[in-house]
Amino acid sequence: MTKSYFSKAVIISFFSIAVFQCFSQSSAIDYRRSSLTMVLIENNKLGKDKELITKAYYSNPFPEKYNNHIISDKVFDPEKLKLTTQDYLDAGFYKDTLKTIKDFLGAAKKPLNPLRYVAKDSSKAVQEPSPEELNNIYIQKYIKEKGLAKQIVSSWFNIKSDGNYDWELIKERGRYSASAQKTEQAATAAQATDFLMDFDLIGNTYTVFNKMTFFENEPAARLVRDAAKIETAKKLAGKPDILLQKAYEGIEAVYNKTKEGYTVICNNYLYQLVWNDSIAQKAKTDIFNGTTVNMQAYNASDLFKMVYVGKTTVSSIVTFKIGEKKNARANY
Repeated sequence: MTKSYFSKAVIISFFSIAVFQCFSQSSAIDYRRSSLTMVLIENNKLGKDKELITKAYYSNPFPEKYNNHIISDKVFDPEKLKLTTQDYLDAGFYKDTLKTIKDFLGAAKKPLNPLRYVAKDSSKAVQEPSPEELNNIYIQKYIKEKGLAKQIVSSWFNIKSDGNYDWELIKERGRYSASAQKTEQAATAAQATDFLMDFDLIGNTYTVFNKMTFFENEPAARLVRDAAKIETAKKLAGKPDILLQKAYEGIEAVYNKTKEGYTVICNNYLYQLVWNDSIAQKAKTDIFNGTTVNMQAYNASDLFKMVYVGKTTVSSIVTFKIGEKKNARANY
């Protein structure tokens, strides 16, 4: 794949579509806009085009239907994260060691989850996560190591290292669709800590982890061409050579049309900030002390968490020749 084959416009539209596919807007009456953070999962297999692709990603305009929620860490390389046994256990793996024939038969029904033997005589084994499950384990480790949930909360309340904070962002986003009465109430100091109870606003905070994979079209087109020629030769065995020649010409024409460009796949993993009554009440009691934040309690707290919502996949086939008008076809 050359840089001439790379369509920046396709990638830019790609992520906007992917985000819209991830989840529907909140149905809450007072707050209609969800807040969104986008994190890029680096893919070192993109080769020489990685820099160009990443640049296109960052030039992508933020989806206008969502509030852009700013955090510090918005890109990570899974290869730099070392998973531990505890990480697998936390994700629900390795808890039941496979010992019996029944265990192994059950494991065999999951072809995407390879076995790892933990006994020299192969009498015990654990089942590894599938590639997709492994992606989520890496994401969960990243969320934990970077304190992503806490970063999101800090952004909501503009928490400073000295403990100062404010409600300006909450008032701004709440005012977007709140009634005039609630806007007036929200502006009074007496109602300040009630902002913690705005679950429809704070709780509608999402993070989308985007992972891109590119495939050149030519290898797949070549396989189809070669298989078609073999099948055609069988069907036309004993027939005049002119028929076989014409059939081959048609196969080559299809090959030449489909070999150009590349196919891009974007997997989008969606996580949501957990914000409910018990979390808000505990934060109000232990962390938010009037006009300041108890930074010792805040830094030590594991109160804030994120939950996995789901995954969507967006694919696009880009086919064109150098010098020709670019054409893209997306599949969702």
